[in-house]
Amino acid sequence: MSWERWLVITHPAVTSEPHQPSFSDLKSVGNCHAECDGCSEPNSAVSCFSCKHFTQTLRNRAGFKCVSKCGDGFFAENDKCKKCSANCKTCSTAELCDSCQGSLLLIETHTVRTDQRHCVKVCPIGLVPDFSHAVQARCMIREDVCAPGYYLGMNNKCQLCDKACDTCHGPGPLECTTCAKGYGNGTIGYCRECCQGEDTPESTHHQCEDCRKKLPQDESGGFFSTVLIVVILSGLGYCIYTVVKKNCCGTEDKSAEYALLSNTDERFGAVDSDDEVCVNCQPDQVTSSSL
Repeated sequence: MSWERWLVITHPAVTSEPHQPSFSDLKSVGNCHAECDGCSEPNSAVSCFSCKHFTQTLRNRAGFKCVSKCGDGFFAENDKCKKCSANCKTCSTAELCDSCQGSLLLIETHTVRTDQRHCVKVCPIGLVPDFSHAVQARCMIREDVCAPGYYLGMNNKCQLCDKACDTCHGPGPLECTTCAKGYGNGTIGYCRECCQGEDTPESTHHQCEDCRKKLPQDESGGFFSTVLIVVILSGLGYCIYTVVKKNCCGTEDKSAEYALLSNTDERFGAVDSDDEVCVNCQPDQVTSSSL
């Protein structure tokens, strides 16, 4: 038997790989912070082996702490708290702020703006500051003071909208409120020229908009509109019927007396036994049998 084989058989620990430590080898000291799953120091959220809810990086030094929810300046993604943009106080994603740091203004959500929910020092062209919100000042769309097709510029003079816009609140196709004829913004968020002929957005490297696509209609709205039309037409038909009947047949004089006649009557000829005739009529009234 070789020396090496004898050594392996009699002293296996000598030749085995060194043991790599893991979290399972760590011994918790006990009395850990409520957000910790095991810890190296008691009552410390920065000394956890792992977290029960969220892991959030420390602001001023390396490391992390365990939290029940993400703090200001962070947003939750799976079990981690990630940093917002520097201008955001709170956010939904890194670049979409819910509130801003300090005196910055939050650009309101608009259908055609690409800078919505950004925090800025000065509102961009077409927007005006609004300080009526107690929690967060905002940049709002400027009220219309110019004719359709124009916007109020920085010099407080009405400027012509971009050719892509029917109405707008600033210069360029990104500032359209509604698109001009021959332009659309159904897919990309700003007004661009409709595709011509067999062109598609894909074949033109997304330089045109497929204006032939129509937005799906609200089926419930169509149903209620149909019901409303039926009700209106039914009411109108009833009114017409009532008016025609009144004009054609006249109104009954309730003071007149009626009596059932037999099948043979010398004055009126043969009539049915259940016909009613007036026996005490006014001079201008006629009986049903005389018609």
